[in-house]
Amino acid sequence: TIKVGSVGDLASISEALDYIRTNKDRYDGRVRGVNVRIEVTSQETFTDSIVIDNSKGDYPTGIRIATKPDLRATLKPSGSGPAIRLINAEHVEIEGLDVDASGKDVAIEIGGEATRTKLRKLTVSGHRSTGILLHGSGGHSDDALLFEEIDLKPAGGGAIGLHCTGASDDAPGFFKMVNCRLLGPLKDAIYFETETGDVELRENIFDSPGIGIHFAGNAAIWSDFIIANNTFYKCSQ
Repeated sequence: TIKVGSVGDLASISEALDYIRTNKDRYDGRVRGVNVRIEVTSQETFTDSIVIDNSKGDYPTGIRIATKPDLRATLKPSGSGPAIRLINAEHVEIEGLDVDASGKDVAIEIGGEATRTKLRKLTVSGHRSTGILLHGSGGHSDDALLFEEIDLKPAGGGAIGLHCTGASDDAPGFFKMVNCRLLGPLKDAIYFETETGDVELRENIFDSPGIGIHFAGNAAIWSDFIIANNTFYKCSQ
């Protein structure tokens, strides 16, 4: 376990990720589950983004970033890029952070392979355009990408909660959104810009969107959806 914070081993999450990347062989492939834990040990504000781009295999699989159960830390990165950016980052777990994306168009971006990646118990606020952007990303049939117990609250009324996009041969899929709250006003709670499949939306709250779940494109194909026990509150459509 690498402890991060004012009383930790390293001062920031990005320093911990740099350390893991530099020492990949120490952590890589030991088990199929979590191989390295980054524990946020102090209730403070971190001004660095969480960026894991594993397109070249620089990081081990099985990275878990989480706060201690009795506290919540805030992630408020400077700059215009996403607060959390995961590219081809398989089996990454992020849990228990308050993400302040003020001034950013996109709060969380996920692209490429995201098998067994899990984002849980996050609050995300302040973004202008998109809470979560998925492009060409997702898991596999038995190892879906998971969003669970996440609150998304944008800065204004023209935003999208979850935006799925990508080419038809590289569309997002195999993901689950469970017990999340997409809080408005919103343009769309969920916007499927491209054909998508193997998606489960269960027990979520969509509060004050123009459209609750928006399927766009006349030629797109959507298959294997589970939409169950969701609450649509003050939806225009």
